[in-house]
Amino acid sequence: MPNITVEGLPIKDSVKKQALIRELEDAVAKAYSVSAKDIRTVIKEVLPGKDKQILIIDDEVKLVSMLKEFLESRGYSVISAIDGLEGLEKALNEDASLILLDIKMPGMDGFEVLRRLKLHPKTQPTPIIMFTQKRETTDIFEASEGGAVDYIMKPISMEELLETVKKHVS
Repeated sequence: MPNITVEGLPIKDSVKKQALIRELEDAVAKAYSVSAKDIRTVIKEVLPGKDKQILIIDDEVKLVSMLKEFLESRGYSVISAIDGLEGLEKALNEDASLILLDIKMPGMDGFEVLRRLKLHPKTQPTPIIMFTQKRETTDIFEASEGGAVDYIMKPISMEELLETVKKHVS
């Protein structure tokens, strides 16, 4: 069996990184006549940080970029969506360990996204942290009642974000 080693690939774009990982998984699976799912299981055991993928759903592109860069620098894999519909699609098609969800977005707001995520069997167990500039207790209550595990106020403190993420990502 040949050894495949990928060291020090400085790939900043998490979409490209995920695509490369999937291509490698599929190639190894094909070469050894095993399923790609089996390969992913082995990789998650060998590379413990790989399964810690975070999905950020927020329409503020600059904020998403800043959060993504910060979390990736802390070893997390990050994917993002700029609205609720795209967020639902990515949540169903990716394997996020945690979802960061803004409440106020055009079109489908965060509460509706939360409701739909908690109704779907694939995403129901995924911890969801809501964030917004709204400081009303009714929003915090609605997020909690809807199934969110935590709530962060904007402007976001990176230290608070990191501690909250660590608390909910196993």
